[in-house]
Amino acid sequence: SSPLDSIQKIRDRMDFYITNTAEYFTLYDEYKGQLDAEREKVAEIFNKEGSAPAQKYESENVTPIEAKTLSSFFNYRYFALTALSLRRYVAGRTYLLIKSRYIANLTDKTASTFFEQYDILLETFETSIVPKLVEADI
Repeated sequence: SSPLDSIQKIRDRMDFYITNTAEYFTLYDEYKGQLDAEREKVAEIFNKEGSAPAQKYESENVTPIEAKTLSSFFNYRYFALTALSLRRYVAGRTYLLIKSRYIANLTDKTASTFFEQYDILLETFETSIVPKLVEADI
C-alpha cells in the first residue's frame, strides 16, 4: 500500500545483510589465512618430529581454527544468499507491482522516487554482494 515505505524497509534489510556479509567475509578471510599458516606448521612438525606430534598440534591448534573458518564461511554465504533472495524475490516482485500500478503515469512522484530508491538498492547490491557470490548462485 505504501511503495516508499516498502522500498525503504527492503533497503534497510539489505543494508543489514550487506553489513553481516562483509563482517563474516572479513572474519573468514582472516581465519583462512591463519588456517593456512597452521597447516604449514603441521607439515613442518610432521617432517621434523613425526606423525604423533603433528596430530597433537593439529588437534590443539588447527581444528579450532577450522571450526571458526567454516562457521564464518557459512555465515557470510548465508547473508549473501539471503541478500540475493531479497533482491530477486522481494524487491523484484515489488518493482513489478509498482511498475504495473503506475504504468500509465511513471512520472508520478511516488513512482519516480520508488524507482530511484530501487536503482540505489540494485547498485548497492551489485557492488557489495555480487562479488561474494559464485556463478552457481546467480
